[in-house]
Amino acid sequence: MKLTTKHGLVEEFELLLRPFMQHVYRMHHQYREIKSKKDRLEKNEMLIQVDFSENYVCKYGEESQGMHFGASKVQLSLHTGVHDVASETNVETGNIRVTSFASVSSCLDHGAHAIWAHLTPVLSKLTQNHPEVDTIHFVSDGPTAQYRNRFNLFLLACYLQTHCPLWSNQLEHLSSVATTDN
Repeated sequence: MKLTTKHGLVEEFELLLRPFMQHVYRMHHQYREIKSKKDRLEKNEMLIQVDFSENYVCKYGEESQGMHFGASKVQLSLHTGVHDVASETNVETGNIRVTSFASVSSCLDHGAHAIWAHLTPVLSKLTQNHPEVDTIHFVSDGPTAQYRNRFNLFLLACYLQTHCPLWSNQLEHLSSVATTDN
Protein backbone atom coordinates (compact mmCIF):
# COMPACT_ATOMS: atom_id res chain seq x y z
CA MET A 1 0.00 0.00 0.00
CA LYS A 2 1.32 3.42 -0.96
CA LEU A 3 0.94 6.20 1.60
CA THR A 4 0.79 9.83 0.55
CA THR A 5 -0.27 13.25 1.73
CA LYS A 6 -3.29 15.20 0.53
CA HIS A 7 -0.99 17.30 -1.61
CA GLY A 8 0.58 14.16 -3.12
CA LEU A 9 -2.86 12.75 -3.85
CA VAL A 10 -3.88 15.94 -5.67
CA GLU A 11 -0.63 15.92 -7.70
CA GLU A 12 -1.16 12.26 -8.67
CA PHE A 13 -4.78 12.99 -9.61
CA GLU A 14 -3.74 15.93 -11.80
CA LEU A 15 -1.12 13.75 -13.56
CA LEU A 16 -3.75 11.14 -14.39
CA LEU A 17 -6.57 13.54 -15.23
CA ARG A 18 -5.21 14.89 -18.53
CA PRO A 19 -4.64 11.47 -20.21
CA PHE A 20 -8.01 10.29 -18.91
CA MET A 21 -9.81 13.33 -20.33
CA GLN A 22 -8.04 12.85 -23.68
CA HIS A 23 -9.25 9.24 -23.70
CA VAL A 24 -12.81 10.34 -22.90
CA TYR A 25 -12.69 12.95 -25.68
CA ARG A 26 -11.46 10.37 -28.24
CA MET A 27 -14.11 7.88 -27.13
CA HIS A 28 -16.95 10.41 -27.51
CA HIS A 29 -15.58 11.59 -30.86
CA GLN A 30 -15.36 8.00 -32.16
CA TYR A 31 -18.90 7.17 -31.04
CA ARG A 32 -20.20 10.37 -32.64
CA GLU A 33 -18.45 9.53 -35.93
CA ILE A 34 -19.76 5.94 -35.91
CA LYS A 35 -23.30 7.16 -35.27
CA SER A 36 -22.94 9.73 -38.03
CA LYS A 37 -21.72 7.05 -40.45
CA LYS A 38 -24.63 4.76 -39.51
CA ASP A 39 -27.14 7.58 -39.98
CA ARG A 40 -25.75 8.38 -43.45
CA LEU A 41 -25.43 4.83 -44.84
CA GLU A 42 -26.49 4.59 -48.47
CA LYS A 43 -28.42 1.63 -49.91
CA ASN A 44 -25.20 0.13 -51.24
CA GLU A 45 -23.31 0.40 -47.94
CA MET A 46 -22.89 -1.79 -44.88
CA LEU A 47 -21.21 -1.05 -41.57
CA ILE A 48 -19.65 -3.97 -39.68
CA GLN A 49 -18.53 -3.46 -36.10
CA VAL A 50 -16.38 -6.29 -34.70
CA ASP A 51 -14.44 -7.18 -31.60
CA PHE A 52 -13.00 -10.20 -29.87
CA SER A 53 -14.53 -10.95 -26.52
CA GLU A 54 -12.42 -12.39 -23.77
CA ASN A 55 -11.44 -16.02 -23.85
CA TYR A 56 -13.88 -18.13 -21.88
CA VAL A 57 -13.23 -21.22 -19.77
CA CYS A 58 -15.76 -23.99 -20.35
CA LYS A 59 -17.44 -25.56 -17.36
CA TYR A 60 -19.37 -28.79 -17.09
CA GLY A 61 -22.82 -28.99 -15.50
CA GLU A 62 -21.39 -31.59 -13.15
CA GLU A 63 -17.68 -31.90 -12.49
CA SER A 64 -15.57 -34.47 -10.70
CA GLN A 65 -13.40 -33.16 -7.91
CA GLY A 66 -10.34 -33.38 -10.17
CA MET A 67 -11.92 -31.02 -12.68
CA HIS A 68 -12.88 -28.60 -9.94
CA PHE A 69 -9.35 -28.33 -8.53
CA GLY A 70 -7.19 -27.07 -11.38
CA ALA A 71 -7.64 -29.54 -14.20
CA SER A 72 -7.07 -28.15 -17.67
CA LYS A 73 -10.41 -26.89 -18.86
CA VAL A 74 -11.21 -26.15 -22.47
CA GLN A 75 -11.10 -22.47 -23.39
CA LEU A 76 -12.97 -20.79 -26.22
CA SER A 77 -12.56 -17.48 -27.98
CA LEU A 78 -15.63 -15.52 -28.97
CA HIS A 79 -15.54 -13.09 -31.91
CA THR A 80 -18.63 -10.90 -31.95
CA GLY A 81 -20.01 -8.27 -34.25
CA VAL A 82 -23.00 -6.46 -35.66
CA HIS A 83 -23.77 -5.28 -39.15
CA ASP A 84 -26.00 -2.45 -40.28
CA VAL A 85 -27.31 -2.43 -43.85
CA ALA A 86 -29.04 0.67 -45.20
CA SER A 87 -31.15 -1.44 -47.58
CA GLU A 88 -32.81 -2.99 -44.52
CA THR A 89 -34.22 0.28 -43.21
CA ASN A 90 -37.62 0.01 -41.57
CA VAL A 91 -39.91 2.23 -43.65
CA GLU A 92 -42.18 3.10 -40.70
CA THR A 93 -39.50 4.01 -38.15
CA GLY A 94 -36.59 4.93 -40.42
CA ASN A 95 -34.31 2.74 -38.30
CA ILE A 96 -31.66 0.62 -39.96
CA ARG A 97 -31.92 -3.04 -39.04
CA VAL A 98 -28.95 -4.16 -36.94
CA THR A 99 -28.05 -7.85 -37.01
CA SER A 100 -25.57 -9.45 -34.63
CA PHE A 101 -23.27 -12.36 -35.33
CA ALA A 102 -20.70 -14.37 -33.40
CA SER A 103 -18.28 -17.17 -34.00
CA VAL A 104 -16.68 -19.46 -31.45
CA SER A 105 -13.29 -21.14 -31.74
CA SER A 106 -10.99 -23.20 -29.58
CA CYS A 107 -8.11 -21.22 -31.11
CA LEU A 108 -7.30 -18.49 -28.59
CA ASP A 109 -5.20 -16.44 -31.01
CA HIS A 110 -6.55 -12.96 -31.79
CA GLY A 111 -4.12 -12.16 -34.62
CA ALA A 112 -5.01 -11.07 -38.15
CA HIS A 113 -5.21 -14.64 -39.45
CA ALA A 114 -7.63 -15.57 -36.64
CA ILE A 115 -9.76 -12.51 -37.37
CA TRP A 116 -10.11 -13.55 -41.01
CA ALA A 117 -10.85 -17.15 -40.04
CA HIS A 118 -13.81 -15.72 -38.11
CA LEU A 119 -14.81 -13.09 -40.69
CA THR A 120 -14.60 -15.14 -43.89
CA PRO A 121 -17.81 -17.16 -43.36
CA VAL A 122 -19.61 -14.04 -42.08
CA LEU A 123 -18.61 -11.99 -45.12
CA SER A 124 -19.52 -14.83 -47.48
CA LYS A 125 -23.01 -14.98 -45.98
CA LEU A 126 -23.40 -11.19 -45.99
CA THR A 127 -22.36 -10.84 -49.63
CA GLN A 128 -24.84 -13.58 -50.58
CA ASN A 129 -27.67 -11.98 -48.62
CA HIS A 130 -26.89 -8.41 -49.70
CA PRO A 131 -25.74 -8.36 -53.35
CA GLU A 132 -26.58 -4.64 -53.50
CA VAL A 133 -23.73 -3.81 -51.10
CA ASP A 134 -20.54 -2.64 -52.76
CA THR A 135 -19.07 -0.71 -49.81
CA ILE A 136 -18.32 -2.10 -46.34
CA HIS A 137 -17.14 0.08 -43.47
CA PHE A 138 -15.29 -1.85 -40.74
CA VAL A 139 -15.29 -0.46 -37.21
CA SER A 140 -13.57 -1.84 -34.14
CA ASP A 141 -12.59 -0.53 -30.77
CA GLY A 142 -10.08 -3.37 -30.49
CA PRO A 143 -6.37 -2.70 -30.12
CA THR A 144 -4.45 -1.39 -33.11
CA ALA A 145 -2.24 -4.47 -33.19
CA GLN A 146 -5.35 -6.63 -33.52
CA TYR A 147 -7.31 -4.98 -36.34
CA ARG A 148 -5.62 -1.96 -37.92
CA ASN A 149 -2.35 -3.32 -39.26
CA ARG A 150 -0.69 -4.33 -42.51
CA PHE A 151 -1.45 -8.03 -41.99
CA ASN A 152 -5.18 -7.39 -41.88
CA LEU A 153 -4.88 -5.14 -44.92
CA PHE A 154 -3.04 -7.88 -46.81
CA LEU A 155 -5.61 -10.53 -45.82
CA LEU A 156 -8.46 -8.18 -46.80
CA ALA A 157 -6.85 -7.71 -50.22
CA CYS A 158 -6.52 -11.50 -50.61
CA TYR A 159 -10.15 -11.98 -49.56
CA LEU A 160 -11.39 -9.36 -52.02
CA GLN A 161 -9.42 -10.83 -54.91
CA THR A 162 -10.72 -14.32 -54.17
CA HIS A 163 -14.34 -13.63 -53.20
CA CYS A 164 -15.20 -10.19 -54.60
CA PRO A 165 -13.27 -9.57 -57.84
CA LEU A 166 -15.34 -6.48 -58.62
CA TRP A 167 -14.17 -4.89 -55.36
CA SER A 168 -10.48 -5.68 -55.77
CA ASN A 169 -9.94 -2.64 -58.01
CA GLN A 170 -10.65 -0.46 -54.96
CA LEU A 171 -7.62 -1.73 -53.02
CA GLU A 172 -5.50 1.37 -53.62
CA HIS A 173 -7.86 3.27 -51.30
CA LEU A 174 -7.10 0.89 -48.44
CA SER A 175 -3.50 1.99 -47.92
CA SER A 176 -4.59 4.90 -45.72
CA VAL A 177 -6.63 2.59 -43.49
CA ALA A 178 -3.67 0.89 -41.82
CA THR A 179 -2.67 3.31 -39.10
CA THR A 180 0.34 1.39 -37.83
CA ASP A 181 3.11 -0.73 -39.20
CA ASN A 182 2.63 -3.73 -36.89
